[in-house]
Amino acid sequence: MAAETANNLTRWKTAKNLIPGIALVFILLGVALRLLRLGLNFPLWGDEAFVALNFLDSDFLSLAKPLRHYQIAPLGFLWIEKTMVIILGTTELAVRLAPCLAGTLALFIALNGFQATTPRKTALLSFAILAVSYYPIRHSCEVKPYAFDLLAASIFLWLGSKALEKNSSQKPVFLLALISPFLLFTSFPAAFSAGAVCIALGFHILHRKQHHLIFPTILLSLSIAASFSAHYLIVGNNQYNNELAKHHAYWDSTFPPVNLLQFPTWLLKTHAGNLSAYPLGGKDGASAITFLLFLSGIFALVRKSNFSLLLLLLAPFALNLVAAFMGRYPYGGSARVAQHLAPSICLLMAIGALSILNLKTFSKIRLKAFFGILLLLILLAFIQTIRDVKKPYKSPGDLQARSLVRELCSNLPPGQPLIITRDKDLIDPTLEWYLKTQRDKIAWTAEDKLQIIAMQNRKFLWLWLPFRVPGGDTLPAIEIPIIKGIQWEIKKEFSFALGRDTKIKPQMVLVEVSAVESP
Repeated sequence: MAAETANNLTRWKTAKNLIPGIALVFILLGVALRLLRLGLNFPLWGDEAFVALNFLDSDFLSLAKPLRHYQIAPLGFLWIEKTMVIILGTTELAVRLAPCLAGTLALFIALNGFQATTPRKTALLSFAILAVSYYPIRHSCEVKPYAFDLLAASIFLWLGSKALEKNSSQKPVFLLALISPFLLFTSFPAAFSAGAVCIALGFHILHRKQHHLIFPTILLSLSIAASFSAHYLIVGNNQYNNELAKHHAYWDSTFPPVNLLQFPTWLLKTHAGNLSAYPLGGKDGASAITFLLFLSGIFALVRKSNFSLLLLLLAPFALNLVAAFMGRYPYGGSARVAQHLAPSICLLMAIGALSILNLKTFSKIRLKAFFGILLLLILLAFIQTIRDVKKPYKSPGDLQARSLVRELCSNLPPGQPLIITRDKDLIDPTLEWYLKTQRDKIAWTAEDKLQIIAMQNRKFLWLWLPFRVPGGDTLPAIEIPIIKGIQWEIKKEFSFALGRDTKIKPQMVLVEVSAVESP
């Protein structure tokens, strides 16, 4: 028995020497997966276009007002994206670069956070899960603020855990007080992560008698409260009321049920759904294994009486749930709105998995199982690479919309822009984005101006767009109006499925317009 134990210790010491090298492999994989997806240059899809159109239609001050298409996004994120558009233009790379940088930086900061809270083996597994998980990769390459949610949560976890160390200094807390305004201005749910740090610090001060942290913790709390209040009053309240008036029903399933008897079932279904989809998972219990490992991690920390860390990891969930009860922020339902919870989920999963492997039952296969899990995660990374290369875009319709708009505009006669008369709020957002990025090759006007244009130019091309109900789908009928003083001829119809609508229908009609000859 003693010899076997000695052999196990020798094997583990040998394995510990491999951890830095394996960590480097996952760092490279995590960065490569994000840069690859960014470099695939796939077209924007509807949800991205909903936000991105605001960068074209609004200046910096206007972005503080309610956004088009009832979008909700933090002002800091909007200003960063607006700056990128001004400097780099409207290419896919330009508008996705900031989220990609945020998501990639979050990786490195999360690794530091994991290493500051747990042993090297646990930190490695936590990081490996986060590095290859689908949703953090996807949302690092979308024109949405979710990568900034992950970045803020990673920073709060890292500096918060440093402040909770046994002989911690005041520096991490003062640093958080300094950067919290920026983090809260680029991420709405950063408030949950920030609140979690204050709660954990309060417990740590009382439990460990760390009185030297009282002043910096008060300063941090005031910084967070002031930043959150300012951001909410300037931006959040306007956007929320705008959202509430139009599309609040979209998130109804992500708020706790009115009947509290249904709450336990709802909570279980939520946690076993997309909320816990790391590294894989999905709706309707597809993330059940992840959730069980998550619960095992909580149990392991309770057994070790590591309540300060437990509060730091779980308080964001509790604060998010309070906001959900108030109807202010979704809880689960989609991994995208829960990126701020990803570091906690991955860390607790890893703690749970290793606590199971540390059971006596697994003593003979413990090391093999640990490296087996890491190999599976590496395999998952390569599978995701193949999937992304094969189909990085959301739908083929988005690809067609971009391609057709670019082809149409490239074939226009010099000095003769393509005329569009459909109101911008009645056009599919992806189509509108690609039309607007063509700048001087597109001219927007009203139908009653077509006769004047025809008299001036004799002939021109009119891109007639079918009517689209706001928030709905394009109507299938081609009903080009008869307008006095002009005659028109359909040159080409472009029919394909676009957005959430899977039906193939006319999305654009190229019409040649000419003035009616006087008798």
